[in-house]
Amino acid sequence: MAIVQSGLSAVARIKDISLGGLRLERFGRWEEASGELSVDIMVKPVGFFLAEMRCEMVWRQGSASGSKAPLRGERQTCGVRFLDAPGQQAKIELLGEFLRSGALESLDPEACRLAI
Repeated sequence: MAIVQSGLSAVARIKDISLGGLRLERFGRWEEASGELSVDIMVKPVGFFLAEMRCEMVWRQGSASGSKAPLRGERQTCGVRFLDAPGQQAKIELLGEFLRSGALESLDPEACRLAI
């Protein structure tokens, strides 16, 4: 789960995670996001939490094709890139340790769905 803060907060499901950023999915529209975002990353089943990762939205579903934004009840996907910001390197290193630990591979996808 991720909490994205840019003006209004939005809760999203993490669909993909790496040292470079996240692919997120949520129901409804993403608020217009320009500039820097703050994202809290939580993986409840293994107790992993990173607060206030500084990042920027680099794409949104439909934005490249020029199609209309999804309606409120539709799923929408976006990609965010972690910024190279002061004080962020330690958080990225902690994320790297978590990803290398294999904790994500051991999670049951159904348990993650229920945890969110």
